[in-house]
Amino acid sequence: MAEEIKKGPRAGRRERPKRNKIIMWAQIIILALGLIFILRTMYDIYVIKQQQHQLQIQIEELKKSNEALEQDKQRLQDPKEIEGVARDELGLVKPGEVPYVK
Repeated sequence: MAEEIKKGPRAGRRERPKRNKIIMWAQIIILALGLIFILRTMYDIYVIKQQQHQLQIQIEELKKSNEALEQDKQRLQDPKEIEGVARDELGLVKPGEVPYVK
């Protein structure tokens, strides 16, 4: 008779806590994986924002450099400026002039 009682309607109750634990652990694992995914994504976004900031600084520096080069280009369009550079930096002289060393 004792065996018949165990096989009755209460027998399924022992399996429920086991099943609930499995479901609980599965939920915990899913939540942990979701949290890891979210944190990883947030870190990736942070790194991208840092790179974007550095690139923005680099762009501004290159724009300033480009403006300076453009000004030099405009300045060097003047024939007198070209002659000055040729004499001072390259040591060139006009025909008939006597070169001297500074």
